Order: sequence, then structure tokens, then C-alpha cells
Amino acid sequence: MKLQQLKKFLKERKKLLKKEYLKKFVEKKTNKL
Repeated sequence: MKLQQLKKFLKERKKLLKKEYLKKFVEKKTNKL
């Protein structure tokens, strides 16, 4: 893989992870209510 591709991939992955994390976080919060 080229460096640029790798950077792009990592960026996308970070976004996805953040989304997943937020989703789980929100679920936890709503479960408490």
C-alpha cells in the first residue's frame, strides 16, 4: 500500500471507530435513563 492510501485508510477507520464509539456511548446513556 502506498503511504497516501494508508493515511486515507486510517482516517476513514478513525471516523468509523468514532461513530461506533459514540453509538455505544449513547446506548449506555439511554439505558441508564
